[in-house]
Order: sequence, then structure tokens, then C-alpha cells
Amino acid sequence: MNKLDKFEKYLSEKVTIGVVGLGILGKQHKKFLNKKGFDVLTCDIDDSKEPNSSIENIDKYADIVFLCLPTPKKKNGSNLDISILENAIKKLHERSEERRVGKECRSRWSPYH
Repeated sequence: MNKLDKFEKYLSEKVTIGVVGLGILGKQHKKFLNKKGFDVLTCDIDDSKEPNSSIENIDKYADIVFLCLPTPKKKNGSNLDISILENAIKKLHERSEERRVGKECRSRWSPYH
């Protein structure tokens, strides 16, 4: 077993990866990561794509998050519409802030400190 194999084995035991969006790119990420042995949490607004989690759980449990979301051109064709991506980032950021504040409160009031 070479060093890269050992590193991948370590990561596969320690890291949970989130994939937001199960279109063409998201499905391929999920497939590859599952093949490599990672625990993969997925979410999509389309339930027919068989997501196994929610964005809240991905934010809570995933160590790494891949955002595989569409960025279509705006109607005028000049720029990309990144609003879908921005909304997902906002949801993840809001949840992270809630979790960060919660951790600070727990650590401040912990009887073990």
C-alpha cells in the first residue's frame, strides 16, 4: 500500500462529504466519492433524484461540502445567474453561524471547564 492509498484510507474513515445538487456533476461526485469509500450526504430540491439528507444535515455533519448547482445565463444573456448558488451558501452560512454560537454557549457554560 503506497502513501496515497494510506491517506485515502485515513480520510475515508474520518471524513464525511456533502454534495448539494444531484444533477450531472453532483451525481458524478457522489458516485466517485462513494467508490472511494467516503460517507456522502446528498441533497437536492428534486426528491426524484433520491437525496439522502438535507442541507441542514449536510451543514451539521459534513466536513467538506461540494456545491454542484446550476448557474444559468441571465435572460439578457450577459452574465451568469448565480442566485441558486448564493442561496445555498447563505443557508449553509446561516446554519454555520447558529452552530458556532451554540458551540460557544455550550463551551462557556460547560461544567467541565
